[in-house]
Amino acid sequence: MQKVINSLLLLLMAFFLHACQDDAPPGDLFPVYLPGNTENGEMSAIKSLTDWRASAQAAFLNDYPGYMDVSASTFTEEEYLRESLGFIWLPIRTGTFAILAYDQADSLQYQSVRGYYITSTADGDASEDSYQVDTTATDNFITLTRVDTLAKEVEGYFTCSFEIATFGGKRNPLNPDRLKFSYGRFKVKITN
Repeated sequence: MQKVINSLLLLLMAFFLHACQDDAPPGDLFPVYLPGNTENGEMSAIKSLTDWRASAQAAFLNDYPGYMDVSASTFTEEEYLRESLGFIWLPIRTGTFAILAYDQADSLQYQSVRGYYITSTADGDASEDSYQVDTTATDNFITLTRVDTLAKEVEGYFTCSFEIATFGGKRNPLNPDRLKFSYGRFKVKITN
């Protein structure tokens, strides 16, 4: 009987050690904010083990025909901005596109999709921490499944990992060094 108990304890310890190896803290350590007004669209994902939902929209890049961006935001109960997630230089067509970090994309000019994630503090107008696309992740992509320029609607899904990139170091010690948005989905209106 003691051997069975010891085996179960070892198995349980192995499980906990494996779970602790994840770069991101458990989901309940992330604050969960509100999506705000979803009149122009919505984005949802699993943000490092936590269900995440945000208001979202898309916009044509008027100075660069053929491209658009998709962005999403969350807010406090008092409607203060807390998170901004976005993808810029999306071609206005269906397809799957790699999401690159800004420094990776510099030499490619406007031919590559770039991602960003930023946290805000105070009454929403103070920048907190910024993140760049984690270039070690192999599954940073966005897929546009529907692009309707007449109805001005865009739909798709994505997965993207980020790492802290705040100049001078992380401002909020509670923010993770790395985080991942997986199983992301969006359906948004193009607002211009």
